[in-house]
Amino acid sequence: MNSIWWQVRSIEASKFDNIENDLSEHLKVLAAKYKTHDDLVDYKLEDYSDMIWRRKKEHEVFYNMRFYALLDRESFELNEFVDLINESQDSISKFRDELINTSGSLFNEKVKKKNHMIQSLLDSYFSNF
Repeated sequence: MNSIWWQVRSIEASKFDNIENDLSEHLKVLAAKYKTHDDLVDYKLEDYSDMIWRRKKEHEVFYNMRFYALLDRESFELNEFVDLINESQDSISKFRDELINTSGSLFNEKVKKKNHMIQSLLDSYFSNF
């Protein structure tokens, strides 16, 4: 059981690495779509990388504690172990989706600000006539 758990931990660690790769690709697509500077993408990716690293460590500690608490019990059923793995997998997927959605809203805010600035300039220009 213990070796299976550590195999799961290894797979999950690679899933966190994949989140960073997916997010990097997503940010590049959004940057091209909204014609945003590459510096913004690099800056945000650095922030997201730190978040992913912290979440990866917190996730590992939390689920290790739960796993060993399960092992410390006198008896447990296999479905409890499977449920723990599924819960852990779901947590990673939700975290990935949350980051992807958050990164999209960042660009939406940039576009709104840019459009507001353009509209203000147009209004001030045409109000002089």
